[in-house]
Amino acid sequence: MLRILIAAILVLFNSAAFAAEFETIVVPPSEPVVAGNTITVEVYFMNTSDHIVTVQTPEFIESRLISGNTSPSVRLTPKPFEPLHEIVVPANGFLKKLYTLDVPESIEGSVGIELVTFTSKRALFSVIKTDIKNAKCVSETPKNYDTVEEIQALFQTDFPYFPSNEPTYFGVGTDPEKSKFQFSFKYRILDVDKHEWAKNRPWLSGFHFGYTQTSLWDLKSDSKPFDDTSYKPEIFYLTKNINPDFPLISHLCVQSGFQHESNGKGGTDSRSTNFLYIKPIFAFDLGNDYHLKVGPKAWLYTGNDNETNPDIEKYRGYFDLEFKVGKRDSLVVGSNLRYGSQGGSIQVDATYPFYKILFLDGIQDWLNPNLYFLVQYYNGYAESLIRYNEKSHALRIGIALVR
Repeated sequence: MLRILIAAILVLFNSAAFAAEFETIVVPPSEPVVAGNTITVEVYFMNTSDHIVTVQTPEFIESRLISGNTSPSVRLTPKPFEPLHEIVVPANGFLKKLYTLDVPESIEGSVGIELVTFTSKRALFSVIKTDIKNAKCVSETPKNYDTVEEIQALFQTDFPYFPSNEPTYFGVGTDPEKSKFQFSFKYRILDVDKHEWAKNRPWLSGFHFGYTQTSLWDLKSDSKPFDDTSYKPEIFYLTKNINPDFPLISHLCVQSGFQHESNGKGGTDSRSTNFLYIKPIFAFDLGNDYHLKVGPKAWLYTGNDNETNPDIEKYRGYFDLEFKVGKRDSLVVGSNLRYGSQGGSIQVDATYPFYKILFLDGIQDWLNPNLYFLVQYYNGYAESLIRYNEKSHALRIGIALVR
């Protein structure tokens, strides 16, 4: 019955009676929910215009619950979790997304929910308390979990706070001894929603721990040894969108922090360095769903190993310039440019969704859209720490999970 009602509402929103170009509808569960539990809500992004609308969806949707004389602030978390990105809503159509919500233990009865990040009409749902006896009954009722992420969340608090940091990929070299893979993540250290004193200090959510591991893999030799691996933990602060009032710039944030890098070896093969860095990140809307990202990064070396890599700054320099241009569901080309006194280095990555390469209708419904065909080219110094002062070049073909 609820789904029929929603369908009717969606039809009505296409009529001229609703003049707004873009609307949102939040649909909570129709059955009573237990205070203190996590629930799933549906959010419908409505486009009542005759043209496509592109919407920026943040990592979380700020919302408000209305229960009697209290109005606690809550956050809706995408299910599964997604970082800041854009969605495309077709003309005279809608897009449905699922979000999770932690229901406060202090509320009960008829509760209203309103979106703050997006304007929405208030929706009502029922919250009940439960005692130990009822809790036992609830626990004996099996619950279906749609994804492995939901199951993992049963054993790990804040599982969604592991978004990507640097690209994650695996590429086989045209010369197999120059194959390479990398994985990376970041972890938001503080959850400002769980402590009253922190809710008034949202800037605390900018503190992150990051980790990136990059390995050069010799797939040509019989034993398939790793030629060199760089381990790169870091602590950094990432601002929210500064909202610059400049033409075409749709997003500006600044990342700054401290990173350690070493290859984990000893003796004469040991290599390590540390640096303080700052990286403003600009995003430009090029139209037709194409975007450009520019990230200039500058750093200062500190505590560098002066015995095994004393002159690494001559080959890596003090500056890196990242470019990335493309479309969310199409080709994306990224590059990183560095220059040291001994010469420059460049890496170019081109990625394209796998489901589009296979040319099979409907395959994107079951193949993860975050799986990309990768072509990578590198030319320059210091791709690895072990031979940071030797120039190398490589062409690789593989897959990327994060681009």
